[in-house]
Amino acid sequence: MLQKLKLSFTRSHGLIITMSILFAISVSTPAIADTIRESGSTLTGNYLAGRHAQMEGDMDAAAIYLEAALQLDSSEIDLARRVFLVHLSDGQYEKAFSLADIIIENTPNDMFALLTLISRDIKAGKYSDARKKISNLKQD
Repeated sequence: MLQKLKLSFTRSHGLIITMSILFAISVSTPAIADTIRESGSTLTGNYLAGRHAQMEGDMDAAAIYLEAALQLDSSEIDLARRVFLVHLSDGQYEKAFSLADIIIENTPNDMFALLTLISRDIKAGKYSDARKKISNLKQD
């Protein structure tokens, strides 16, 4: 009798563990993947959500949240630089170019922004503009 009880418990315990794992997978993975990414209403919340998404490698979500934070405080040049780098790493070059222009207005010697704009000018055949920007690079 004790042997039958042990076997019954082992089977039900295994079933409970299996069901728990299946439930956890079905609840967490699709629910997260299917959520619509909407930015929040606070600078801090959007920034933290964007940084988290960036750390997780989700550049689309990072761009959404960080851009929302930047819209709430467009004077934050470090935030503009972060959004610029997210767009650049995600291949969204037109968005990166417009932010690079803003960055250069505030910090004329920003190396990444300058190199990005130099690349844009060279690709567009604007060699004299590229040459001017190259002359702005600091000589260390």
